[in-house]
Parts: sequence; structure tokens; C-alpha cells
Amino acid sequence: MEGFKKILVPIDFSETSFNALETAVCLSKLNNASLEILYAKDTIPELVLHDNQRGRSRDNSQAIMNAYVNAIEHKHQIKPKLIWEEGLPADAIIRTANKNQPDLIVCGTHGASGYRESFIGSTAYTVIKYASCPVLTIPAGPKWLSFSRLLLPIRPIHGAVKNYDVFIKIASRTSHLEILDLSSGNNEDDKQLIKFICDELNDKLEDYSIETSLTRGNSSNISENVLNRIGRVKYDIIILTPSIDMTNKQLCIEQDWEGKI
Repeated sequence: MEGFKKILVPIDFSETSFNALETAVCLSKLNNASLEILYAKDTIPELVLHDNQRGRSRDNSQAIMNAYVNAIEHKHQIKPKLIWEEGLPADAIIRTANKNQPDLIVCGTHGASGYRESFIGSTAYTVIKYASCPVLTIPAGPKWLSFSRLLLPIRPIHGAVKNYDVFIKIASRTSHLEILDLSSGNNEDDKQLIKFICDELNDKLEDYSIETSLTRGNSSNISENVLNRIGRVKYDIIILTPSIDMTNKQLCIEQDWEGKI
């Protein structure tokens, strides 16, 4: 199975975006993929600056990004492509993704404007909602350079694991995948379908060093099941797909952060 060929990572100088960059570099090496770094410059705050201040701001940003590109090339033997865009960050990211067609977007959960009350910031939410490729969100705090313990919540729906190849491209070479059964009640048909899905997934993973296990949820609420599980076990990554809620959403792969989703 081929890995990712092109990875896009947006940068805005926030801690989470630099965390995302480090993760993207590791995934680029793992998949032998090209790496594009998008500096999405939000120009709205610059409206209050004088022309000479705006010029200095752009020069400083360019110098910082060039230094990062050179450091990545020197340390990892990867030559990232640097892309400059201005405007609303979410619009710039979606516009660039539509044009360049990456296989994966890696972005921080919150940008330079800081944390909100919600788990995920507005830019990351918009990118997840409208991106035409998988999105991996990375929080602030520890560096996420490998993913060994994975959680995959599934419902008894045909096609629930059709995007299994995405997490294989992200997983560490020796990983454990826990399948969280989100079926409600004791419906025998649901139980049989979950067993069929698990057997199908195990067949697909036969050639990979990924062990699997099945855990049954204890609530009829999807969010409660997932939150309860990640409150007990520390996972490196949680994989959410459109089959979770049976709506026509783009694939979303979202990083766990302090027991929240």
C-alpha cells in the first residue's frame, strides 16, 4: 500500500502549529512524502499598523520561516516547499488544499489567537469541515512524533472501516488498535455486523504489525462512549470517520488532548 505522497501543514507561529510541523515532518519521513508548509498570514491585525510596521512584520515572518525550512532540510534531509498566503487562515488553507491536492493536512487545534472554551479552534474546525482530504489535528504540549495506541470508534454500519488505510499510514510500525463498539442495546443483528466489520478489518491488517482488540461501549450516546473510554486509557490518536454519525462529512482524524475530543 502506498503512503501519503504530499502533506500540507499550515503555520501561524503558535505552539500548536509548530507541534503540527514536527508531526508532519515525521509523517513525511515515514511515508517518503513531499512536505508543503503554508504560512497563512491573517492580515486583519495588520490593518492598525503603519506601512513600515507591516513591512517589518512580513520581513520577520519570512526570516523565521526560512530558518525553519533550512533547519528541517539540514536535520531531516527533507526540502519543504514554503507557500505564502494572506487573508483569513481557514480560507487560505482550504484554497491551498484545493489547488495543491495534498493527501493529508496536519494542523494545530488552536492558532495564534489563543485557546477558546471549546476543544477545537474555529480555523481547525473549518478545515476539518471543508477539506477534501483527511485532517490530523495536533494539540499544544507534548510533541507527537509517533502513534502507537489508536482508538477507532465504529458503529454497526457497512463500510465503517473503508478508510482504514489512512490510519495505517500514520500508525507506528508496531501499534495497537482498539476498536470501540458504539452499537446500542443487545441487538443481535448489530452484534453480528460488528463482528463482521472486525473480521474484515483484521483481514485488511494481516500484513501489518498492528494488533487489534474490541471494547464495547456502555452508553447509548456516542460522545459519552468515546469520552468515557479515553478517560480510562491514554491513546496517541483517535480516528473519527463519517460513518460515526452517518452524515456526509469529510474524513476527520483528530488528536486526543487531555482526555477530551
